[in-house]
Amino acid sequence: MWKANLNRHFAKISRGLKISAFLILWNVFFHSFTLSILLYWSLTSNRVPLLARLTRLNQFLSENQIFFAAMSSLSALFFFQDALIGPWNDRRLILPGFFRAWARGIGFGLLFLGALTISHQYQFLGFSTQLDLNFLASYAWILRAVLIFIFVASTELLARLILKNTLPGGYTSIIIQNLTLLAFYWIWFNPKLSEVFTLLLLFSFFANNAWTSIGFLSSLFILIHSVCGLNFFENEFAGLVQFKILNPNEESFFQNETLQATLVVLLLFFGYVKLKSRKESHPL
Repeated sequence: MWKANLNRHFAKISRGLKISAFLILWNVFFHSFTLSILLYWSLTSNRVPLLARLTRLNQFLSENQIFFAAMSSLSALFFFQDALIGPWNDRRLILPGFFRAWARGIGFGLLFLGALTISHQYQFLGFSTQLDLNFLASYAWILRAVLIFIFVASTELLARLILKNTLPGGYTSIIIQNLTLLAFYWIWFNPKLSEVFTLLLLFSFFANNAWTSIGFLSSLFILIHSVCGLNFFENEFAGLVQFKILNPNEESFFQNETLQATLVVLLLFFGYVKLKSRKESHPL
């Protein structure tokens, strides 16, 4: 009996790893294909010098990196349309939790930005009205917010819903989900080691629920990048509000050591509460 259960367990892990590998390879293919097309277009254009063309290509990729990442993850969902029908039919049960998580993400972000400003780690520079820009430029932050939401929602659905349903429960499933998510970010944004640590901490909070993860992470990322203009990894953007990072060793919000320490403490606290409640509900 135990041997049959063990075989089923490893069969699920094997199937999950195959899906994870497919999703990662799809993002690698999409990234490589996009880069190849843009590089070909840049090299075959003879109107400007080669160095200027490559510089313009690098600038174009930096400005549209989130767009390509969002389209890559969104296109991967089309391979698993059937797996999304059930959750869509249960949207009345899902949406309340999603909106609560969305509000918590905004609250956490505002609280933390306020704390970092008061502690002189960040400097508030003021508001950016952008009234002198054209319509599209004035509302670019909305487009950036939509793209961040698409990227976060697509990657979380791929890992927390589609991949999770093929894996056995427990820590093995959580590790594979988190590493798959990390691979998506690594392919498109090439995060530094300190940023990887922050991402893994954030992923660990929502290992069992795709919708709360989408709500919290998307609202947090939109707030810090689209609204407040802080770097999303190496992506720069002028948001509605302007903050300046005063620590010369930090380039993005994800490198903040205070944020990392807070997430570690919260993760340990919630883990302890969960373990304690489990022991009380299942006494020896």
